[in-house]
Amino acid sequence: MSFPKRTFLSQALMAAALLTAATPAVLAANPGTSASAAQKLPSLNWPRNFDAAGEHIELYQPEIEKWEGNRLSGRAAVAVGEKDGTPTYGVARFSAQADIDKPSGLVQLTQIQIDSVDVPTRPDAADKVRTALIGRLPPKGLTVPLDELQASYAVSQELARATRVPVKNDVPQIFFATTPTLLVHVDGEPVWRAVPGTQIERAINSRALMLREQGGELWLQAAGYWYRSESAGGHWDSVANPPAAVLGAASKLQAAKDQTRPDPMMPADGKKPARPPTILLATGPAELVITDGEPQMKPVGGVELLTVGNADHAVLLDPSTNQYYVLISGRWFRAPVLSGPWEFVPGDKLPANFTKISPQDPKANVLVSVPGTPQAREAEIAATIPQTASVSRTKATMTATYDGAPKFEPITGTSLRYAVNTGTPVIEV
Repeated sequence: MSFPKRTFLSQALMAAALLTAATPAVLAANPGTSASAAQKLPSLNWPRNFDAAGEHIELYQPEIEKWEGNRLSGRAAVAVGEKDGTPTYGVARFSAQADIDKPSGLVQLTQIQIDSVDVPTRPDAADKVRTALIGRLPPKGLTVPLDELQASYAVSQELARATRVPVKNDVPQIFFATTPTLLVHVDGEPVWRAVPGTQIERAINSRALMLREQGGELWLQAAGYWYRSESAGGHWDSVANPPAAVLGAASKLQAAKDQTRPDPMMPADGKKPARPPTILLATGPAELVITDGEPQMKPVGGVELLTVGNADHAVLLDPSTNQYYVLISGRWFRAPVLSGPWEFVPGDKLPANFTKISPQDPKANVLVSVPGTPQAREAEIAATIPQTASVSRTKATMTATYDGAPKFEPITGTSLRYAVNTGTPVIEV
């Protein structure tokens, strides 16, 4: 099973208990244990993994959620599945008695219980995981450093108090196309700046390479083709041979070390399409849905819904209301026809039939965005496991090009700021 390499919140609580057979960082519950012994406890690596009952199980670092008197409880994310397969996520809830010895800086954990295990999309695995975890608990409990438990609890309490910023659910401009099409994003109206050493200007607020001649014609390089237009919002025509001045400016940008590649809209495989795609340009939030030809309606397994089977997005139709639903970045939008107008639909306002979509249906991946489904619960658990990666400071480089000195503006509702005078997404923490 190819598990992601992740860690969970603060250091140490319970994997020492759950994985005592493989972990030297465990002191038997003993009132005479010294503080110096606690200080010598090595740090644990997360996640911890083992095999049991024909399953490969990974336990992520636990979080203490509640600590009242000498009782504490919390949760830990788990992943279960075959070693070489895709993991299924769940959560284990635990509790224990905590006897504190402040002079020695130690806590004795006894009566450690695995209260429950929930594996939403594989309920049959929950008992296996719980039995495996219980079987690895030290019968006499364990002793851990007080400061580590306090740190874990402090982090969980801080997260519980953290202010939640409401998500903006403004409806983006939603385009539907039946032929190969590219959506070019510009952050507002194009902002033009001269390409050094040329008579050509570049739009600095788009990741696509969009150039402008002195005469006013616009040029765009996308997916290995060149396009020309009289205005940003006008029709873009494919052109086989753009002017030498335009090609020269593009070459300068491509050669400059502080520039992104001139054609970021080239397909991931680096091969340009056999024919020039149609160009759509948006100056605000937008999404493009492409169907392979005219929309073809197909039934959805297990429920009275229809889907646009040849679309690259999840597009569902509720026959009882003749309303279309499209899923974009985890949010649902609704309209009476594909051309709109679209409106945002909260998850709890979706048709009840959405929860009945068969997990075997080709569109079953939408279930993670349908509140109350096992898939949505699993996704919520998986989201609590931070993704970490090792990055070499010497090898990882990135240079953003600004129009003058970097200019940052606040992101509403947060303490963050973003750069407004560069085409590269830059956020200041």
